[in-house]
Amino acid sequence: MTIENGVLYVGGSFDEAEGEARSNLAAYDITTQQLLDWCSSSGTDGPVLSLSAGDALVFIGGDFTSAGGQNRSDVAAIDQDIGNAIPWVGGLSSGAIYTTEYRDGLLYVGGDFSFVNGVGRANIASLFGTTGEPTSWNPNAGGAVHAIALSGDTAFVGGSFNFVGGSTRRGVAALLLSSDFNNALAWDAGITDQGWVSSIVVTPDIVYLGGDFTRIGNPNVWRYDAAALDRTTGAANAWDPSTYGWHVLTLARLGSFMYIGGGFTDVGVRRHDKLAAFDMISGKPLPWRGSGYSIWAPRGGHDPRPKG
Repeated sequence: MTIENGVLYVGGSFDEAEGEARSNLAAYDITTQQLLDWCSSSGTDGPVLSLSAGDALVFIGGDFTSAGGQNRSDVAAIDQDIGNAIPWVGGLSSGAIYTTEYRDGLLYVGGDFSFVNGVGRANIASLFGTTGEPTSWNPNAGGAVHAIALSGDTAFVGGSFNFVGGSTRRGVAALLLSSDFNNALAWDAGITDQGWVSSIVVTPDIVYLGGDFTRIGNPNVWRYDAAALDRTTGAANAWDPSTYGWHVLTLARLGSFMYIGGGFTDVGVRRHDKLAAFDMISGKPLPWRGSGYSIWAPRGGHDPRPKG
């Protein structure tokens, strides 16, 4: 999901919304909560896994071959008015897009791919928002990328890679946006045990991570599937959700509250089934809790767990 100009854009894997035909894309008026006509006559022929919006466009990533009434391979730009795909050359030769971030005319994409518009790009790239052409930015990730969070001149990226930006980095890294190659910064989360990261939230001082890991940070400490690291040093602070069960797949921060979702059943010694909220001033979980199905990431919601 993403919100732009009072409209909530929704992507996923569905064929109707509010009883009306919609093919994996829909839009709602935030004020009236009414379903809009956007993409009512077209959508995608495969799941939408990520949405970003800006400059009168909605950028979608996923695993599809058509979008907005045009042939588009896994990534597309759709106008915010009626849902038509704009002329774009960007597209994958194979694979899928799991995460998108749009800023300053550029669309940053992560996923599991080797080429974008015929140009070699390993699992992460940036595209010109108006044309879809890949830029010269080329960090070259050695595994799938599931999360991108932009902050200042840095892209914090998470996934199931072991190297990126010309350096050994497991699961998460900080990349310089102004440099095309060998652009990994010294910041290193120090994830061990083949861990991966599926969601990132960045503040001016702290980088919050969710995924599948047991030890993280510099110095290395025990943290189960969610952690908060100093943005400068990579050291873990005291926040320790200690989830039990399957992994943390999404993070969302609002003010002094952090919400986490995934496949877990407990947080610490308390039952929090798939969804939990934290007071980030005290670091403690709130009595408020979710219960039910697994919770997927609202932006870049691909599950990085091995299949089978």
